[in-house]
Amino acid sequence: MPASRTKHLAEAATTFSQSLGERGREFLETRGIADQAGGKGLGEVPQDCDPEWHPYRGMLSIPYLTASNEVVNIRFRNLTDSGPKYLQLPGTPVGPYNLKALTEDASTVVIAEGELDAVTLSALGIAAIGMPGANSWKHHYARLFDGIQNVIVWGDPDDAGRKFNAEIQKSIPRALAAYMEKDINDTYVQDGPMPILEAYSKAGGA
Repeated sequence: MPASRTKHLAEAATTFSQSLGERGREFLETRGIADQAGGKGLGEVPQDCDPEWHPYRGMLSIPYLTASNEVVNIRFRNLTDSGPKYLQLPGTPVGPYNLKALTEDASTVVIAEGELDAVTLSALGIAAIGMPGANSWKHHYARLFDGIQNVIVWGDPDDAGRKFNAEIQKSIPRALAAYMEKDINDTYVQDGPMPILEAYSKAGGA
């Protein structure tokens, strides 16, 4: 990606993180991850933004950073019940989220289904990347995990999540799957961290 583009995205992500308003903070608080907003650069697209960002006004902004902290993409999460749940920039492929987890010298890395599940695991001290949807895995991503001792795949507890786990295990045969009755963030909000930590340990997390 051209340096001018990464600079432009970085400036936008900074503006959005500084514009995190009451609605965005309330959403993150209900998800139990408000304390992660600053470190992950989560923000909110203001109503008075440049016309380029008008389609995303009022949405939560989720910047995608490389291991070297370059912003290469931004995805947007709807904070209302109307319209699409997520939007992304046209013409910009969306890869794995939170690639910095691969540089944390962790013996175990989780591949979660969704950015906010990855943020939730990060809040618990678990190295995790997030895939933006159950069908977003590409087989060449497996190379990112060369040298990682343990890989855990953690899709949502539905048919799409089980397919997500199976597809990644085809690419990374050593990967083990973690399962719970609810998705990671719902479990965290409703039941606290213990069920997550137990499922992580059961799947071989160390």
